[in-house]
Amino acid sequence: MERLIPVINRLHETFAKCGLKAAPVDLPQITVVGSQSSGKSSVLEALVGFDFLPRGSGIVTRCPIVIEMMHVKASESMPESVSGDAYVMFLSRPGELFTDMDVVRTEIAAQMEKVAGSSKGISPTPVIMRVFSRHVVDLTLIDLPGLTKVAVGDQPEDIEKLVREMILAFIKRPNAIVLAVHPANTDLATSDALQLAKRVDASGIRTLGVITKLDLMDDGTDARDMLAGRVVPLQHGYIGVVNRSQADITASRTIASAREAEATFFSSHPLYASSASRMGAAYLATKLSALLMEHIRACLPSLRSQLETLLAEQRARLDILGPPPPLGEGEGAGGALLQLLTRYANEFGAALDGRAGGAAATRELFGGARLNYIFHDVYSAELDAMTPFETLSDEDLRTAIRNATGHRTPLFVPEGAFELLVKRLIVRFLPPALACVDLVYRDLVTLADSLQGEELARFPRLRRAVGDVTRGLLAAHKAPTAQMVKDLLAMEGSFINTRHPHFVGGAAAMEQVRRDREAAEEAEAEAASAADAASAASAGVNGRGGRDYLPASSFGAAYEDPTRNGRSGVHRRPGRQLPDSSDRWVNGVLLGHEAASDGPAAYGSGRGASGAASSHRRGRAAAAAPGSGGGGRSDKRRAAPRATDADVMPSRLTVSGDEPLTERERTEMDLIRLLLSSYFDLVRVRLADQVPKAVMCFLVNKAKSGLQSELVTKLYARERFTELMAEDEGAAADRRNTEVLVEAAEAAVAIVNEVRDLGTDALA
Repeated sequence: MERLIPVINRLHETFAKCGLKAAPVDLPQITVVGSQSSGKSSVLEALVGFDFLPRGSGIVTRCPIVIEMMHVKASESMPESVSGDAYVMFLSRPGELFTDMDVVRTEIAAQMEKVAGSSKGISPTPVIMRVFSRHVVDLTLIDLPGLTKVAVGDQPEDIEKLVREMILAFIKRPNAIVLAVHPANTDLATSDALQLAKRVDASGIRTLGVITKLDLMDDGTDARDMLAGRVVPLQHGYIGVVNRSQADITASRTIASAREAEATFFSSHPLYASSASRMGAAYLATKLSALLMEHIRACLPSLRSQLETLLAEQRARLDILGPPPPLGEGEGAGGALLQLLTRYANEFGAALDGRAGGAAATRELFGGARLNYIFHDVYSAELDAMTPFETLSDEDLRTAIRNATGHRTPLFVPEGAFELLVKRLIVRFLPPALACVDLVYRDLVTLADSLQGEELARFPRLRRAVGDVTRGLLAAHKAPTAQMVKDLLAMEGSFINTRHPHFVGGAAAMEQVRRDREAAEEAEAEAASAADAASAASAGVNGRGGRDYLPASSFGAAYEDPTRNGRSGVHRRPGRQLPDSSDRWVNGVLLGHEAASDGPAAYGSGRGASGAASSHRRGRAAAAAPGSGGGGRSDKRRAAPRATDADVMPSRLTVSGDEPLTERERTEMDLIRLLLSSYFDLVRVRLADQVPKAVMCFLVNKAKSGLQSELVTKLYARERFTELMAEDEGAAADRRNTEVLVEAAEAAVAIVNEVRDLGTDALA
């Protein structure tokens, strides 16, 4: 068991020799924390057995002091140059032995000034000293700067904050034991040391309290509640000590005589005599040594794991940083350059093909997966959200139909209007397609930049050159890709294929419009019949006068069959009669032929079934209107201009949205909407498939396959080897630091493995 503390001391020494300001792993250690004038220095000197710490006003301890106490057995001889029973060595001055404690104090002050400066500032860099003595136990302590509240002299104004941050950096480590020093003549609830310890060890499982200055308490007061843990409980409890007074220090009273006086105080005190065996500096040293050894034994497995992990990480980082680059224009520099260019091009292709490794592969979409997202979740989604009539109003459709017919009155919906409008719709697909090209291009540039990792970061000029060449290659392929997308849109507009198997077609479109119109008329008729029935029922219930509701048989025979429509007792108005065949509808509405009818709803010239019904309703409305000639047109119709008017023709003619639709226009509008929607869907499906293919073929694949060749062509030149392979100074320093860490970790793993090789006896 006693071999464990030297193991930790050797680890401290190993890391310090490598120039590390702090251990890179969490080493088991005891940190001493206390405010100024709490007696912290006197406790440390009592544990060591002699005066050695600098003294003065303000902050004297301005950096951590690692005190490694090594017990020298009576059977072991001291070095020849040592006449006494103790000596000190400093890690920064190997081979030198110090036996004069005044010289030790001066050396500590000199080393603190070296690491913390000549002012009153502080530094986290430790001073490591080893004390060899026959009167100490194996123990390692870290003396931290005393807590202060007011800056003294040339200390920085935020000295309190700086000291607290340094102390917290040491005691927050899970393997650190906190030795909290507090004077007995002040309230324990106001202890700065315990307040910091509670922040990092709320349950108090790794904090040991030390109550100093028990001999200076006022008469009638005692520290029994503090020592018993009734004020602030700690798992390891509290130990009381009696330090040397300032008068004792001035009189050069020895530590040995002070210990004797301390033992006498506790054994003779009426309140503390019962616990005197658990009080004093000697008991504190034994308690700390046992506590540290037990703590080391518990932490040793995790410590070994930390060191092995550190070693593996630093070796991997050293592999990434690589060896120092060869200098000059020889084959070594050229081979290293070619290897870097090839590796970068391969990583670019692997990322696009979904073979990228690293943490990004599980954290976010990367490489080719982002392109897939652009194609399907951005571009295709935008096409799906487009509707054909966002930019086409009813006035646009009517104007296009009229302009396409010229001076003629057409028999069918003019094809010119359909082609004009569908080309206008096709043009709307160009902005999303070009946006897709731009998104992919920008994503490829981002991908190329992200792949310039730590390997290329070592060579800033090479990294910039690789980035410039890659962006230039992508830009060179972007223009042809955008042109190809424009050509795809131009191809769609150059030939309107109305014989496409998925296009609705003229005959099918007319049939669809007819069915839709018949369904609408049926719904309108049913709604009107329901309204008539409700009105008649209401009139009968209220007893009001009015036309009686009559069954179908009450009307003339000429009206019975066409209007019953298979519904008993409910009549449809004669003007709502529907044609019996699609031929009559096509002839009347689309061809403008006048169809004869024996029924009461005869077809008018140039109007189909719906037109006849509508005309019939308008005629009845005109007959009932005041001033109407009975069979005249509705007064809402626009009056025709007379040829004798001076300004019979305006300079600009437009179709007004307020102008009512004729039945023929309504049918033409329904038909052309159906045709445009059908062809719009065809183009949408084709472009959703063709644009991503064009982008992949002309931009992504060409950039992927041509990147390595482009890099080698532009950058692999003998006269540029020295320029491109010049390593960044930061990368060189990083390699040196990593090499130091690897060396320290290897030595630390070997030290810890010595304990494992000794077997369980070393831990017993």
